[in-house]
Amino acid sequence: MSISGAITEAFGKELIHRHLPTLVAKPDCVSVKKNSNIKDLVERHAWINTEALVVKADQGIKRRGAEGLIKLDTDIEGAVEWIEQLHLQDELSSYKHLEQFLVEPFLEHKSNEERYVAIYSELEHDVILFHCEGGVFVGDVDEKASRMRVPLNQPIKAEEIKHSLVQGVPIAQKDKIANFIEKLFALYQELHFTLLEINPFVVRDKIHVLDLTAKLDVSAQPLCQVKWGDTMGWVKKLGRDQLPQEKRVSDMDSVSVGNMKMTLLNKKGRIWTAISGGGISLLLGDTMAKMGCLEALACYSQTSGPLSAKEIYEFMKEIIDLMLEEKSENGKVFITGSQALDFVTLMKLKKMQGEGLFKVLDEYKNKLRAANITVIIRSTVGVVGKKNEKVPDELLSLGIPIYIFGGDVPVEELVNFALNRKPVPSNRPNIYRQLSIPTSTNTPSNMKEDNLSPEEYLFTKNTKIIAVGMIPPAIQGIIDYDFICNKLKPMVAAIVRPHSRQNEERYLWGAGKVSIPVYEDVDQALASHPEVTVVANTAPGPYAYRASWMALQKSQIKCLILSVGDIPLKQIREIIILARQKGVMIIGPTVPKHGLQVNVFKPGAFRYNLFGGIGGPMLDVIDLQLYRPGSVVMLSKSGGLSTELCVAVSRNSDGLYLCISLGGGRIHWIKLHGSYKISP
Repeated sequence: MSISGAITEAFGKELIHRHLPTLVAKPDCVSVKKNSNIKDLVERHAWINTEALVVKADQGIKRRGAEGLIKLDTDIEGAVEWIEQLHLQDELSSYKHLEQFLVEPFLEHKSNEERYVAIYSELEHDVILFHCEGGVFVGDVDEKASRMRVPLNQPIKAEEIKHSLVQGVPIAQKDKIANFIEKLFALYQELHFTLLEINPFVVRDKIHVLDLTAKLDVSAQPLCQVKWGDTMGWVKKLGRDQLPQEKRVSDMDSVSVGNMKMTLLNKKGRIWTAISGGGISLLLGDTMAKMGCLEALACYSQTSGPLSAKEIYEFMKEIIDLMLEEKSENGKVFITGSQALDFVTLMKLKKMQGEGLFKVLDEYKNKLRAANITVIIRSTVGVVGKKNEKVPDELLSLGIPIYIFGGDVPVEELVNFALNRKPVPSNRPNIYRQLSIPTSTNTPSNMKEDNLSPEEYLFTKNTKIIAVGMIPPAIQGIIDYDFICNKLKPMVAAIVRPHSRQNEERYLWGAGKVSIPVYEDVDQALASHPEVTVVANTAPGPYAYRASWMALQKSQIKCLILSVGDIPLKQIREIIILARQKGVMIIGPTVPKHGLQVNVFKPGAFRYNLFGGIGGPMLDVIDLQLYRPGSVVMLSKSGGLSTELCVAVSRNSDGLYLCISLGGGRIHWIKLHGSYKISP
């Protein structure tokens, strides 16, 4: 799912005037930073010294008038003094850290001239709100305003707006307001706004936009670059200035295909983290809050996605540098690792992300020992024994206290250990690594699946899928799972790679190999494989939308899995509406750079995610017996938490029946289809 980005009021006003110059008055507004050169501004904008001014915070804050973040009818000296007073507030006030302001001429008017209009998006409609009274004290517009719900991609005429929406204003203004709303609504659709609120505007010869809040669909930037312009006015998030380490992590994240986040919470905190997965990072914070020790959490730091060894090294280095700036009498604990990745083996072999983590620990080992730092590595199930007796020599040689725990050790126990409240918790696997692949007396691929609800037919041992844009290691992960489930053939019937010249790709299938045909587009693949009922779409860029649209034209498709996050919201809505009309289930989409948020796992039958690894590495899947169905159905919006829960469910029940991660978008599968039906 695409992400909405708030834009500054100054940019929003300029954008609307640029596209509606005959209707909207030209905004004389200047963006001012907290340390701007006022003399320079006066020289470039002479009206600043001659007209009454309005100064306001311009960082996407709604209801600024009620919050005291607007000063009306002042001069430039009064504006500067007002900004300075904001920055003298208590350190705990978020407004102390405001950085961007807007200065514009004060338009003399009466309060009964102020009007309100807003546009926002639902799944199937765009909604227009209008009220004849606007301004600071407009009140509950949801309750008071007139409302029009316009079907997606449909235009609306001024005449209809005039009769259905524009009420309570002088007759002389009705036509002008209706015409303005008609053109504003068309602009909302064309420029991929996701929210546009003008409160208030005043009608004179032209429309004067006095206050504006707006958001644009960030994923639509490639489509709208020319219409938006070369210089974007995105709002900077409100908060303190980033530390140098935080800024460097943000810069790395902005150019990485993976995801890296770090925010310092309490520099004196004893627990520092660099965990793979946003969901488990939040779970750690929630657990510590419940335990009454949240002040001990030093930072929120997490990674996800395909980070390189170099990226992991640089990321961990920034956190450790920050952790070492202050010492603690009781020492500190650094928690890292992943429940979905065998970090211990990767560190031992110095491969992939494990290489980056080992390198940074090796480089900092003397400083870590001197600062009394303990390292906790969360890893996959079964990599160490019950009492950590199998920690690899390569890690022991660092001379740092290192403890390795599988996902079966509760987060609460890790926190108690980290804070010296309880002794070292035990890894407690109640199953063990098997040396042989499990076998079954059944032949699953030939079994007749009776008594299944319609939804359950989507994910069976006989289901066939087309993988669009999926990387080969992910396809291999899916195929490996099919093999241990005793399927006769892989569930991936075909692969789509636009502009590919390959006719097939070969993958390991037990001791042998299997060939899977490759096609240039979805149409060709589906025409050649009528047995396919599911399309798994991981395609990058504009082809993700096109592939989804093509798939939904085919009656054979019953489910579309969207492991994509860069399709604009309006196009996602089009896909979902069409899918609903055709009775096709949609799972996903994700938010950008979080493709692992979408997973489907039905033990013994169907295993899919962006990297092919939901439930952990294949040895963990075998350990946890995730090749046999149980009775627990699990729905989540987090890919990382899904793997965590797979472990917990397998440890504490008869097993998993179905796991679906729905994706982090605001529109997703469960919202459309209700609860999953399970046959008796």
